[in-house]
Amino acid sequence: MPAQDINTKKALGTIEIGKNCEIREFVTISSPKIENNKTKIGDNCYIMNFSHIAHDVTLENNVTIINNVNLGGHVHVEHHCMLMANTGVHQFCRIGAYSALAPYSGMRQDLPPFCLFDGAPGRFAGLNIIGLKRANCSAADRNCIKSITKLFFQDKLPFDTIREHVETDQTLQQSPYVQQFLQFVKNSERGISRKTIKDT
Repeated sequence: MPAQDINTKKALGTIEIGKNCEIREFVTISSPKIENNKTKIGDNCYIMNFSHIAHDVTLENNVTIINNVNLGGHVHVEHHCMLMANTGVHQFCRIGAYSALAPYSGMRQDLPPFCLFDGAPGRFAGLNIIGLKRANCSAADRNCIKSITKLFFQDKLPFDTIREHVETDQTLQQSPYVQQFLQFVKNSERGISRKTIKDT
């Protein structure tokens, strides 16, 4: 169907759906707003009832979207994410790999990888332990992720200070998970809230 935009009168671009996807009843998927763009759903995605995938959205592989999720235009959801029931994501947001958004949550900024967020707007609630274990992420690797998220969300250190800390810690420096987290934060265009569920 055409993008849900008052200035878009016909379907533009293409909708691309990968292999082994399950798309359930009353899901809507909009075509792009711009000619030659794509609304893209990767392989092995599961999209449940009444969810809406807006124009120019990208879902990477192995994304699970539970009932009544609404994704705004140009949202990018990285691989192995889970968006739980009745969540909403603002346009142009990016959600990092293996992250999860709790039911009835809403996001208007980017969500770094490997984390669980809860509330509206979403706040950091810890690691997505279940998702990481399913991905065979070892206890040592989870400890590295826990360390970097503590520096970022709980200690709220400046980003450059966090990078300096990582450079002096060989274990963190060699962790691909830590490097992926830092790269995501560095590349964020919408910004990342550092609020946690414990903040008042």
